[in-house]
Amino acid sequence: MVLNIHSDEILGDCLETAFDLRIYVKIMNLVAKEDFHATPEFRKLFNGFYKIRQKSQEWYDKYYELMEEQKKEQRTFEEILIQLNNVKPSVEVSFASKLIATINPDMPIWDQYVLRNLGLEDEWKKCSVASKEERIKKAVDIYERIKTFYSDFQSSDEGKECIRVIDEALPKYADRISYAKKIDYILWSKR
Repeated sequence: MVLNIHSDEILGDCLETAFDLRIYVKIMNLVAKEDFHATPEFRKLFNGFYKIRQKSQEWYDKYYELMEEQKKEQRTFEEILIQLNNVKPSVEVSFASKLIATINPDMPIWDQYVLRNLGLEDEWKKCSVASKEERIKKAVDIYERIKTFYSDFQSSDEGKECIRVIDEALPKYADRISYAKKIDYILWSKR
């Protein structure tokens, strides 16, 4: 048996698989189309990639309606949180950020590992018993701080070096995934 393995490609191939970059790029290419619609096939791809499960049909329909509209309207994080909360009485921070970052790949994704690695996890957990309005206000504040971190990190020497290493390991994705997505992957990998 002969394997087609090249030592200089092993790390990139491992990262491509671990980060599911082929699916991510496919999602982003579909969304970038002028006539983007969240077809059943797109929804299945997106739900699988981001592990969106056990939501009501009403929630899925609203979510993908918001995604389609986001290309034209550019709602804020807070507006999306409120819209999703009107369908399901919870503050869907992670899914709201994924919607925004799918339409604008320069935006970060709110994720448990991002929060943990930025030291924001306990602050978010403390407001779990707060009112919906207080939780949304706190979520907006935390998301703004996540965005600030991403911006600062991207322009720092350490951040530039981390991005350079990722681009070196994944040369075919260097120009296909945003700085924010690369930072997402850096933070996600620190578990």
